[in-house]
Amino acid sequence: MKNYRKFIFAILLTGIFVGCTDDLVDMNVNPNNPTGETANLGTLITSSIRKAFQEDRYEFWRGPLIQGDRFGHHFTFGFKEAAWWNESAMYEYSDGWNEAVFVGYFTDSEMNGKGGHIFPNLGLVMDKCADNGYEGYYMYYNAVSEIIRAFQFLKITDAYGNVPYTDVNDPNVYQPSYDNQADIYADLDGRLKKAITDIGDAVSSGVGKENLSDYDPMFEGDLQKWSKFANALRFRMAMRSRNANTNSTAIITEVLQKNLPQANDESAVTSITTSADYLDHQYFGVWNAFTSNSRVAIAPGDTVDIENGPGAGSFAPSRCLVNIMTGQSLTSNMVQDNGTTDEMNPFFGVVDPRLPVYFSASLIGGVYAGFPTRAAFDDAGYSTSQFRSIFEFAQPNPHIYNGTLDMVSLAYSEVCFLRAEAALFGLSTEDASEWYVKGVEASMEQWGAIVGDYWSQAGTGLTGDVESDFEKIATQRWIASYCVPWQAWSVLRRTGYPAFANLAKTKTVNAWIEFDALGNPITQEIRPQYVQGETNYALPSSCAIPTIESLLNSNAPQTQTMSQKVWWDID
Repeated sequence: MKNYRKFIFAILLTGIFVGCTDDLVDMNVNPNNPTGETANLGTLITSSIRKAFQEDRYEFWRGPLIQGDRFGHHFTFGFKEAAWWNESAMYEYSDGWNEAVFVGYFTDSEMNGKGGHIFPNLGLVMDKCADNGYEGYYMYYNAVSEIIRAFQFLKITDAYGNVPYTDVNDPNVYQPSYDNQADIYADLDGRLKKAITDIGDAVSSGVGKENLSDYDPMFEGDLQKWSKFANALRFRMAMRSRNANTNSTAIITEVLQKNLPQANDESAVTSITTSADYLDHQYFGVWNAFTSNSRVAIAPGDTVDIENGPGAGSFAPSRCLVNIMTGQSLTSNMVQDNGTTDEMNPFFGVVDPRLPVYFSASLIGGVYAGFPTRAAFDDAGYSTSQFRSIFEFAQPNPHIYNGTLDMVSLAYSEVCFLRAEAALFGLSTEDASEWYVKGVEASMEQWGAIVGDYWSQAGTGLTGDVESDFEKIATQRWIASYCVPWQAWSVLRRTGYPAFANLAKTKTVNAWIEFDALGNPITQEIRPQYVQGETNYALPSSCAIPTIESLLNSNAPQTQTMSQKVWWDID
């Protein structure tokens, strides 16, 4: 990462010398790169929270949305006629997208400049706390910094696998080594455990300028909520790695003996800011930061400007998610030639109350229809699926992208589903069904959906069969991870559920390839319905390390594909 920082710093210096001649002394003071002497610890924590939990539009678009949401089968690219991209971009590796995320996560967002350098900034806080012997509020500031750091590193290693960790922020290391993901997990768990111990029973870091509440846009300085969040992160990590990590059982036992979030008001949530600058508003930024024509279309016949933005229909809800929530059929013969007709929707026939708050019905037909992930296109630019217009499938509910959605990083519902899974597999003495029900209802409450007679519908509850119950728990956790992109993808990779999303999409169809002057189809030929991509139709297993990192850092993997599994992703 230091290679990037040296290069970026050189560019910044060049810009300073070219653009400023007033005061040579001031050129040596970079307000976005404070030193230990000039740093305000509170503002460094604020910027780090914003950076880690409410990502810049630039990084969010290229990372969580284009990769996390799409690989997680929550959103997919829409029609070729209404987007920058076409079918070739579906599961193809994009070095630009990966570079933007990789460099952004380790340094800062060079386009927007939000948040500063998160790891160096947190390093300044922790160094200052160490210099003051962790006395008084310094111990609590250090604990919170460790939790933020752990969350950010967990996000990175779960996306990429082995990444620089030990050497990050060492000014004497210009080519950081790559740590094994298992070792990263172990160290993060130890740091989180210590942070929880250091917080202890404290509720506040102090009074006046020592009070973290003035700098904390997530928990408003409530140290007990930070402690519960740290424990929930340990829980997430232990359950995610339970089939790969021999220490996971002991960690799960320990976590369940400590405090965990008990309600939605203890979820890790960063509120949308009221700033007129919306570039740091994740979905809002993506949908609104381009030209007016690039926003989600509001009516059939809207003009689409494919030169200046993603375009109407570019980010469509996936068929997998919509069909599961509408109780529709999902079978292997929908994605594979010679597939079976066995029902693969564990909630077949069940309508989910969250459906209308997740999505808006299609503008043509008024139905909830999702777009097939990685659908190919015929010569006229139409999908080779049953859809012929971008207005025939659902769109995200406007509150997803209109600037009113607070961003959730770890929801109370996830904790409930983790407890349900742990109980199901005998890792605790709790009741799996009880926590499963709590998880579903917590998610519905979070989204403002009414539970109503949901549990009276056949097939909603657990049955006692371990594998089918695990499928329901995992699928519900996946549904509840809507707008938490990296988590949705991780659930799919680790659990294999919903199974439909993991099927190889090898189906062929008769596609119209010629049309008369009136647009009527006249000629067909057999074509693939789905794009093979670089993963041979399979769900991507990781993000690949970008080329620039391999060129600048000899310790980086020189060859890596999106098919390379992360440590905990074992069958």
